[in-house]
Amino acid sequence: MALPTWARVASVAASVLIVLGAVSIPVAAVALDDRNRQLALEAEAAAKQAAADAESLARAAADAARLNADYAGLTAALADAVHPDVAAAFDAARVDLSFATADGEVDEIASAMDAVADALGELVASAKDRAEKLIAASPLAGDSRDALADAVARLAAADDVVEALTRVKGASDTVIAAQKAGKAAAEVAAKAEAEAETETDDWSGGDGGAGDGSDGDTPSGGGSTQDLYPPGIIGMLPAPRGECGDDANGQVVPFEMSWEAREGNTVDILYAYTDANVQATGGFTLLASGRGAVGTVSVPMRCGFENGPRPYVTVKAVAYNSLGSAAAYYWGL
Repeated sequence: MALPTWARVASVAASVLIVLGAVSIPVAAVALDDRNRQLALEAEAAAKQAAADAESLARAAADAARLNADYAGLTAALADAVHPDVAAAFDAARVDLSFATADGEVDEIASAMDAVADALGELVASAKDRAEKLIAASPLAGDSRDALADAVARLAAADDVVEALTRVKGASDTVIAAQKAGKAAAEVAAKAEAEAETETDDWSGGDGGAGDGSDGDTPSGGGSTQDLYPPGIIGMLPAPRGECGDDANGQVVPFEMSWEAREGNTVDILYAYTDANVQATGGFTLLASGRGAVGTVSVPMRCGFENGPRPYVTVKAVAYNSLGSAAAYYWGL
């Protein structure tokens, strides 16, 4: 018996539903498997990235620790061969690097290492500046000044900066010792020459004497020791100048300059400003005149103006006696 039309339609619809239902179950299962695989791949990639980051951090921390260890005790070894403020800044940068190494991220460690490198550059510049000033202020140090100049010249291209700085420090100590020895030798030579001249004058005889030195000779007592040796500045040494401050436009901050000339010399002190770290060649102002062989004077140091060049001062010391004059300069202050 044939089914009614509505019954045939219902039967077909039921068959379609059964087929579609049977197909949808494996399709959903496939989608779930794909999602699980995607999550697994993402988790694996995240784990690999975390491992790589940890390795990079460990490597950066190890590099920073080695760098810090290389500079251990450097400022103490250099002592007065560098400016104390520059040495303190370098040590502070090393402390910051230690903290970054202990608990910082890679970028923090890199930044701290850059700061140490910059501070090391300032340390090198300070050692160079002080060495050059020591050379200029040590005219009696002989060949040791050339050795110090050579050590300074090697700083710029040195592969091992610590070794190069240590060489500058050693050469500086040699110049200081040689200057002291040269000063002592000059004083001994001047004294011996003065005594010899005095002895010659005392026994040279006069027109009314017998001429044989046994009768009628009277000591002349002539000759003064400062006239028997050329004048000269033995050394010049500045004290640290005051701070200009944050708003120092045109402010004058004095500093003390000490000098030592040969015994019996009189000394004039002059100063001049320049816009660069070079010795002034003119424009000097007389600060003190007719001072003794050893002394100290206060030098006015002018602070810079906003957006203007930093002024530098050159101090000129001139020693005099009856044989002439001799000048020495200290600049870059």
